[in-house]
Parts: sequence; structure tokens; C-alpha cells
Amino acid sequence: MEFIDPHFHYWDITPTSPSGHDADIIKSPAQYLPQDYVEDMKATGLVLKKAVMIEALSNKPLAEANWVTEQINSDVVSSVAHKIVAYVDFSQDAEVVEELLKTYAANPLIVGIRQILNHHPTNPLITWPKVPQDYLQDEKWCKNFALLGKYNFTFDFQGNPHQFLGAAKLFAQHPNIPVVIDHLGTLYLRGEEDKEVSLGVWRQGLRELASLAHVRCFRRRREEKRQKK
Repeated sequence: MEFIDPHFHYWDITPTSPSGHDADIIKSPAQYLPQDYVEDMKATGLVLKKAVMIEALSNKPLAEANWVTEQINSDVVSSVAHKIVAYVDFSQDAEVVEELLKTYAANPLIVGIRQILNHHPTNPLITWPKVPQDYLQDEKWCKNFALLGKYNFTFDFQGNPHQFLGAAKLFAQHPNIPVVIDHLGTLYLRGEEDKEVSLGVWRQGLRELASLAHVRCFRRRREEKRQKK
């Protein structure tokens, strides 16, 4: 059976790696490279045709994108059509954000952007690295988010369920920016919070997101959009 892998990662936290991956965030293995990916896919018995590599919290986003591009262009995975979802920190000044987006746009492999947004005001277990605040409530962040439409990029949304309504409100203002929901909305059912309450928040948020025609859980529309242009 042929299939498309819409979300996986390459990384390299060895001391000489140019990728910028953070050993304090990615613990092990030290590397996950094309040869590892190919072997893992062979073990499934499935035929991988296309794959989307998602950024992996590098401290050097552009260096990561360039490194991943080199990995993808290697002979090891030449039979698989790859695309990249790179990282941008939208909390930076607009000029910095736009310069990085412009650079990414010159790379035909880069089709989308992700900045992880998981934040909780009291629960550090569901606040991810490099997310010091709820960026969806930050005016500067939201204004810079709009730049994605200018460069025809999708956005991979990874946030906590209590952030979904704020996300849906923002996404509704930008129907020209296709959105992909990562990890089924990162539902968290551990800790002291009531599970039924948590499930209710998650379901309500997903309904709001699902009501938006440009919010999906796949990326083919991105390729179609490019072909039309």
C-alpha cells in the first residue's frame, strides 16, 4: 500500500551538526537521518511516496531548513517526494519575520510554517519550549501571522485545547492562509483537570476550527495551490 507521511522530523544534535537542534529539547537518539527514516518505513511494509518534514525546534531555523534541504536532496530518499514546514518566530519584528519568509519562499521544498503555540498559564507540563506566553493573545504576533498569506505558505497549528477558540478567531480573519492541525489538537488528559471537562473543551474547540473551510488535516491543497499559480 502506498501512503503519504504528513508529519515527521529529521534532526541532529551531535556537536558538529549545523542544524541548530537543541540537545536540551531533543534527548535521543542523537540523530534521525534519511537512512533511519527509510529503514523505519521499510519495516512498516508500506510504500512511502511523499513526506512532509516538520521543523524540530531548532535554535537556528534557517540553518535547520538548509540542513534538511541537503538531507532531502541526498540519494537515500530520492524516491520520496519531500516538502518542508519550517520555523518562524512571529513575535519578532515584522522586518525580521518577512526577511525569513522571503528567504524560505525561494526554496521550492518549503511549503509551510510552524511555530508551536502550546502554552498554559499554570500547567508547565503542557507549556512547550520556546513558548513563554500565549502568542494568540499577542497583537504583534497576530499581525505578523498575516504575512504568511503574502508568501503563499500554510500554517501548522499546534496548541492546547483551551487555545482553540482564540486560534479559530484569528484563522477566520485570514481565509487565504490554509491551516493544518497538528497532533489532533494535543489533547492532555493527565493531571488534576477533570477529563470530561478537558474533552469538552477539546471538542468545542475542534468544532470551531472545523467550521473554517481553510482548516484541514492534510497538505495536498498546498501543492494544488502552487500549481494553479
